[in-house]
Parts: sequence; structure tokens; C-alpha cells
Amino acid sequence: MKFRCVTIIALLCSLELLQVRLNAQGHAYITQDEGPFSGSGIDAKGIKYSGQDYPNTLPPWLRDCVKRVAPFYRDEDRLKHHRGVGLFRMTIDLKTGSVTDVVQLRSTGFASLDQSAIRALRKWQWRRGKWREVEVPVSFVMSGSSQPPAGSVPIPRP
Repeated sequence: MKFRCVTIIALLCSLELLQVRLNAQGHAYITQDEGPFSGSGIDAKGIKYSGQDYPNTLPPWLRDCVKRVAPFYRDEDRLKHHRGVGLFRMTIDLKTGSVTDVVQLRSTGFASLDQSAIRALRKWQWRRGKWREVEVPVSFVMSGSSQPPAGSVPIPRP
């Protein structure tokens, strides 16, 4: 069975939105895509930063993102053309930079997509001692291409 290419848009350490695309074979790639940033971060001192405050530069919490994993788009969700945008808050251990908890602030509209995003976000990592919390939107979108985009970078699957 052949699937259309699936695009998961996630904010992953860039000036712009980065797309995480999963092609028909299930390989994930990172490519840039223009768009506004609506995430935020709370630093070790408890100061909250908004992506809206960094229109022409990389938000500081994204500069400190050292590991990211793409969400998995299940066959069942692809067959049913499930799509949606969710917002997720990650709690980060200051000593290790590891994500200790992920909370869904806004659903994608499908529990399976929300759970896939949560599982992947739990594997993200930040520089130690920098950030307490980070909020990121994750979008699951179907697209027509089955080829990896030119200049894309492969990322690990969960």
C-alpha cells in the first residue's frame, strides 16, 4: 500500500518553522518552512520568553535544543487522513536537560496524534541548566510528495 507523503510541522531549533516530513517509506527529514513561531520557554530563573519577541532571530530556548525526535504518523491515521495542530508543554530537568513531562495544552483533534507527539517530545533534550519549560506547536499535515525534500536532513524515528 502506498501512502502520500506526510508532513509534521514542528518547531525544532531554527529561525523559521521546520517541517518534519515522513515519506511513504516512513523516513523522517527536517526542512525549513516559513511561518510564525508561537512557542515559548521559561528559563532556569523562571523568566518566560515568547517566540513573538524574536521575529528576526532564533529564540534562546531553541538555540539550546540539542536533541529532537520526530513524531510517528501511524498507518491508521494516514489512511483516515487525520490532521491537526496541537500545542504541548515540556517540563525539563535543569540538571540533565531531559524532558521529564509533556502536557497537551491544545489537542490536534485526534488522541493518537496527540500521543505520538507526546512520545516524541519526551525524547527531546536541552542544554543543562538553561530551561525549565518549553512550549511547542506540532502540526500533522498530509502532502502530495513522496520524495524527501532537496537539502533535507534525516532525523531519527521514535
